[in-house]
Amino acid sequence: MADVWHTRSMSSQSSSLHHSVTSFILGTFISCRRPTATTTSIEKLIMLSSFPLRNNKALLTLSSSSRLSYRVFQQQGRTTTTQPKLPSSPVSFFVQRGFTSTSSVHDGQLADRCEKYVVSSPFPPLLPNQEKSVPLPEFIMSNWKGGNDTTSSSSSSSSSSSSVFPGDQIAIIDGSTGMKRTIQDFYQSTTGMAGSLLHDMGVQQTDCVCLFAPNHVDYIPVTLAVGLCGAKVTPVNPLYKTEELQIILDRSRSTVLIAHVSTLDIAMEAAKKSKYVQHIIVMTEDGQASPIQGIPTLDSIKNHSQAFHTTIRDTHPQTEYHPYLLPYSSGTTGLPKGVCLTHANMVANLLQCEEVERNTFLSGETLLSPLPFFHIYGMMVSAMYAAWKGHPVITMSGRFDFELFLELIQTYKPHRAHLVPPILLGLAKHPLVDKYDFSSLKCITSAAAPLGLAIEQSVRSRLGCEVKQGWGMSELSPIATLNSDSHIKPSSVGPLVPSTFGKIVDENGNTLGPHQNGELCIKGPQVMMVSLSLFPTIWF
Repeated sequence: MADVWHTRSMSSQSSSLHHSVTSFILGTFISCRRPTATTTSIEKLIMLSSFPLRNNKALLTLSSSSRLSYRVFQQQGRTTTTQPKLPSSPVSFFVQRGFTSTSSVHDGQLADRCEKYVVSSPFPPLLPNQEKSVPLPEFIMSNWKGGNDTTSSSSSSSSSSSSVFPGDQIAIIDGSTGMKRTIQDFYQSTTGMAGSLLHDMGVQQTDCVCLFAPNHVDYIPVTLAVGLCGAKVTPVNPLYKTEELQIILDRSRSTVLIAHVSTLDIAMEAAKKSKYVQHIIVMTEDGQASPIQGIPTLDSIKNHSQAFHTTIRDTHPQTEYHPYLLPYSSGTTGLPKGVCLTHANMVANLLQCEEVERNTFLSGETLLSPLPFFHIYGMMVSAMYAAWKGHPVITMSGRFDFELFLELIQTYKPHRAHLVPPILLGLAKHPLVDKYDFSSLKCITSAAAPLGLAIEQSVRSRLGCEVKQGWGMSELSPIATLNSDSHIKPSSVGPLVPSTFGKIVDENGNTLGPHQNGELCIKGPQVMMVSLSLFPTIWF
């Protein structure tokens, strides 16, 4: 996936990054060209038919029962194409990316100065094809007690890749309820639920499981269990109303809906109206029975005679093209847009984060993250990264309570925290802060919105810990830039993470130089495979 560009517009008044018009061309980059009102989704896919590309090979493959291909390649020094007949029915597709050009394209021509001002990451690049070596569930579980230990050497770049975490090590604690899980709990729940989903509910690669819950201690095991089945998971905001949830269910074509007991009423109503939901499972607190007869609890599917810990075979050779996570991003206009992230996208971003954090986020350190797991920041940067690295996570399943948040810091003494600017504002200004002990905190990472310099400096001075920022978005799995602890630039989101490139372009696609405002283009292995909002009839 290393040859995809994604664009974001850069505000002329601040460092905030905002949505640009959502348009892209698969295979090379996500460009800033704006299709006309009459441009169809399929036409967007094949806009490159007349574009002069350099040393490029297979551009795009559409596959259905009979394979259709659209290719641009170099032959004897000239560009040639083979063009398929456009299918009349929905098809699935994957993208073959073999591009070396970093050129932006506009109106069929190479943009002016297309090779200039491309910025690269200061960090060492990922090893070739490292992110494609193993599906995400095996990657995360490689060091779990009783997990598939054979994957650890190939899937992890960290110093801990040769060790296995003790089974009784705490994996997560819910500060709102006191519930907790160990690494062994994670492993047994993940493999057991995978067996139940596959063998009892018939979850297949083409299926999607919708997760409609707050930060439950079983959130990550459920997500990984779905991945083991080769299926997709779409995490949903637990505050959604019936109509909002129904839109996600139908757009994602979810056949299984897992809802927390607090969201079950809305889930039941939305499922009745959905075209696809076949099974409903309720996620309860420990020992709590299902409030509705006939609706199984998540606990009841954790043990299965055919539990398994290896992703189904078909997923392994195509991690780069196999969709896994479908977060729905609100964007700036219209209904939520489905962002399709592959196994390789997510593994790549975890490896990219690891390169930045490895020397300072040390083994055995605890992370405090009240971030919602349905959000890509909480899901990937906090929960998945911690599960992979063996860092205990302290989270909150209830509505955010600032005083409880302060109590969790004093009680569990976390070394690091993943937060958002409104919480840092409270840490800078609220009088309650002076009553609590923050001596354990080494570093706070702020993301999801810009953090002003004054607040950043105030928190650093008041708590005596480092404060740094990062930037990303759902379409980037999500991290694109991140400060390292040892080189924090105040009020900056930091440099590009490994194997990532960036440039600024104007409204015509021309590359801009320093200190000019335009759209930010990002290229790297973490860039999403596709946005389902642009291809609503295409499925995998």
